[in-house]
Amino acid sequence: MRKALKMVVCGALLLAALFSFSVFTSTPSAHASTLGMNPHATPAGFTGHKVTDTTIVPAATSSCPPTLYPGSPYHHWVENIQSDLRFYGYYGADGKPLKVDGIYGKNTEYAVRNFQFDEGITIDGIVGPHTWAADGYC
Repeated sequence: MRKALKMVVCGALLLAALFSFSVFTSTPSAHASTLGMNPHATPAGFTGHKVTDTTIVPAATSSCPPTLYPGSPYHHWVENIQSDLRFYGYYGADGKPLKVDGIYGKNTEYAVRNFQFDEGITIDGIVGPHTWAADGYC
């Protein structure tokens, strides 16, 4: 009796596993699109990525650090971008490794422009949402 019960339970579990596998791996039926179920539709509220020309740029959000420019007062954030650019191997206009000093001067601007060029984003020497996104901040 116990052996028969064990076989019934194992059989039921096997059927349940096969059923769940087929449900989750099956393709949508041919009439799914007529029912308003498009498996390729973009979900509501999706902010994803914007495509400009051939460059994929993450959508800019308000969670980005402040925009940095020559003479920028956000010294802590300037140090962050300088540190990252130095880590990535960028040099200043003077040909030396970028100095992490919190001052957005000609060396930082030069390194930012080279980074923007390499990342395929607008080259303006300003660290805005797209540059921050390319550096992984937003």
